[in-house]
Amino acid sequence: VLEQAVRRFTISTIRSSHYAEGPGKNLPMGNTNGEMVEFFGSGLAFPFITDRHQILKK
Repeated sequence: VLEQAVRRFTISTIRSSHYAEGPGKNLPMGNTNGEMVEFFGSGLAFPFITDRHQILKK
C-alpha cells in the first residue's frame, strides 16, 4: 500500500512540474552574453595567474 502511494505521488509530482526545457535553461545566468565567459573563464584562469605570480616572485 505504501509503495503504491509513493509511486502515485512520484508520478503526479513529475507530471505537475513545469520546468523550461532546452539548452541553457537550467543555468543561474544568461548564456547569450559574456556572463558565462567571465564566470567560467575567471575560474579557469585563476590557477594559471597564481602560478605565474609564484614563478615571478623573488
